[in-house]
Amino acid sequence: MNILCPGSSCGEVPPAADSKSYAATFDPHNQHPEQYGYQRMGPHVWLSYDSVNVLLNAATMILSDSGSIRLDAMQQAIGRVSFQGRAV
Repeated sequence: MNILCPGSSCGEVPPAADSKSYAATFDPHNQHPEQYGYQRMGPHVWLSYDSVNVLLNAATMILSDSGSIRLDAMQQAIGRVSFQGRAV
C-alpha cells in the first residue's frame, strides 16, 4: 500500500533531485552561482528528504499491518525502517 495514493498504485516516493535539476528549479537564471539554497542543496534539504522517507516507510508498514496509524505504532515502525538516506 502506498500512503501517498491509498487504494491505487501511483508509484513510489519521488527520488531526490540531483544538483542540476535543483539549480534549474531554484536559480533558473544563474543569478546566485554556487550559493547554498539556490544552486547547491544544503544539508537541511537532504535531512528533510530522508526524514519524510522514513516517516512514509513507517506509515506504509503500519497500514499494511493494521490499517490505522497510531502514535505508538508509528514509534515502533520508525525503529524497524531500514533506510539508506542521502544525508550521509
